[in-house]
Amino acid sequence: MKTLRRHAIECAAAAAVLATAACGTPDGPAIESAPAALAPPPAGLGRIYFYRTANPLLAMVTPEVVVNGAQVGVLHPGEVFYRDAEPGRYEVLVDTAAEDGVDFRLKAGTRRFVRVAPSWDFLGWNLSAGLIPRARAEDDLRGLAVTDGFPADSDTDSHSARVE
Repeated sequence: MKTLRRHAIECAAAAAVLATAACGTPDGPAIESAPAALAPPPAGLGRIYFYRTANPLLAMVTPEVVVNGAQVGVLHPGEVFYRDAEPGRYEVLVDTAAEDGVDFRLKAGTRRFVRVAPSWDFLGWNLSAGLIPRARAEDDLRGLAVTDGFPADSDTDSHSARVE
């Protein structure tokens, strides 16, 4: 009986490793080696960073990031993307938790950091957006891959993408 139990545990562990590997690795350079991502926003604009750490929980879920009702990108574990935006009020949601988002004001020359992370509610696990203080976010961003935030089959130029 111990042999059967041990075999079941080994199979479960192997399946977990394969499932994690199937998630792939983030595309793009680490944020530390992407000067444009770390540069200040253009004059008159603010910058919003959207990121997701490499937490394996819900790794297979790729949420759409929605700002003021418009999709601005998708996030895989271990990725970060950013959008430059006019000063104003912004509401950020992810499509997996439409009720659980964040609302904030962006000023010219400032940066805001929105982390997409697993959260628990009465329906179970989902991904939700949260506003993170700059010092904490800068720690979180180390080692994350900078992407344009768009699916691989998209022809959108991320460098010209702005939040409206």
